[in-house]
Amino acid sequence: MFDVWFKEVEAFVIELYKHWKMAMPFDFSKFKWETPKIPTQPDKDNCGVFCMKFLAEWEGDSKTSMDSFKDWNKLKKQDKVAKLMDLRIGICSTILTHCSNSKAEYVVNKAASYYQEMAQKLQHDV
Repeated sequence: MFDVWFKEVEAFVIELYKHWKMAMPFDFSKFKWETPKIPTQPDKDNCGVFCMKFLAEWEGDSKTSMDSFKDWNKLKKQDKVAKLMDLRIGICSTILTHCSNSKAEYVVNKAASYYQEMAQKLQHDV
């Protein structure tokens, strides 16, 4: 399947460069397909988490270790679910608070006030 996709992309890009009368900056025949070892996701809903963490940890070769999923195969299912939720929250936090987000300061301030309210409520309830 990859070969078919690759040939289609190659044909499209070559035609695009011909249309714009530009020289190809690379040679498709020198591309190599590598399949890094990544952990198996336990469901059909977390492919985005796996993909984003892989890209964040990718070192440009097939030897990427995926530190976020260290000892993944040894975890029980409920521990995997908890780990995925932690990773999902981390990804969301990174996106929401990134300097490229024009509302990052607003998000940080709202989160801080929410946690202050929760801390006060917990102290009050104790």
